Amino acid sequence: MNLLEHAALFVSGLIAGSYSTLVGGGTLLTVPVLLLLGVPPHTAVATNRVGVLGLSITGWVAFQQQGLIRHTVSSIIGIACGAGAVAGAMVFLNLSDVVLQRIIGAVGLGLLFFTALQKDAGIQSPGFCHPRRWIAGIPAAFILGAYGSIYGAGLGTFLTYLLVFVFGQTFLESAGTRKFALGLQSLVASALYWRAGLIDWPSAANLFISMGIGSYIGARYGTKLGNLWIRRLFLTVAAVLTLKAVL
Repeated sequence: MNLLEHAALFVSGLIAGSYSTLVGGGTLLTVPVLLLLGVPPHTAVATNRVGVLGLSITGWVAFQQQGLIRHTVSSIIGIACGAGAVAGAMVFLNLSDVVLQRIIGAVGLGLLFFTALQKDAGIQSPGFCHPRRWIAGIPAAFILGAYGSIYGAGLGTFLTYLLVFVFGQTFLESAGTRKFALGLQSLVASALYWRAGLIDWPSAANLFISMGIGSYIGARYGTKLGNLWIRRLFLTVAAVLTLKAVL
């Protein structure tokens, strides 16, 4: 990859990191750019997880500085998501990409309509977490961690669904709380991909830095938009994710 191509990848990582740290979906931009630049599909997916790791680290710092992370939920969901990353690499690689995309599309479409109809979801937080929420939340985080090891497009978006609808968080709270889960999942997946020799390290370093910078900018200044505008941005990204999976 030449200097101009690395510059294009850096810009895409910067853009993806800035909005993905708030609502997810950055992989929908970075992986296609890697493919366009001639990176093989498996290498593109593996390399992108390193970029998501950078996004998660700087995003966590920025949201922590603003007091928007709910640490108990973050830690437990993160551990479940990290364990799921291992299971995903071991089990789900045998699942047809076409079938997986159709499942994601169908679930995403249903949740998209549900989000649009529930006007208060993600706007206000109840301030507590009922113990029964863990019964649904931990297995869901495990499954999402497994999905993240296969492709991971929209993983942050699906984690937002989990935190908003199961744990009753606002969009801003979910953006900060999911960073640990996203980071641990990406770390585990990256280690597994590294052992398999699938990571293009120059491109991975590029995305780690660019998505990290974009994430910090988005987390520090994007939160000024408030939950209502982030909800609208989230619905837009979720719609793109769903259409990409269905079509």
